[in-house]
Amino acid sequence: MKNKILFSILIATFCFFLNVNTAEAQTKKVTPKKDEKKEVKKDDKKTPAPKKDEKAAGDDKVVGKDKEGRTIYEGPKGGRYYLNASGNKQYIKK
Repeated sequence: MKNKILFSILIATFCFFLNVNTAEAQTKKVTPKKDEKKEVKKDDKKTPAPKKDEKAAGDDKVVGKDKEGRTIYEGPKGGRYYLNASGNKQYIKK
């Protein structure tokens, strides 16, 4: 009989401490460490994102403009093209 009483007291104590620890964990606020915070510099100047046309052309050389005002590019193999309204390359026949 004594063993059953001691065992139930032990179980009750264990459950009490288990419940207290989970309640503390739920209410505890976690703050990131100083090293983990993102540092944002206000003085950094962001380079503007290239336009859709510039992305498609990549590093190709600008040759000039045609009579319709489109920029003409020259590819790595010497082919010339312009970028159409949807941003795709339209090669010019020689």
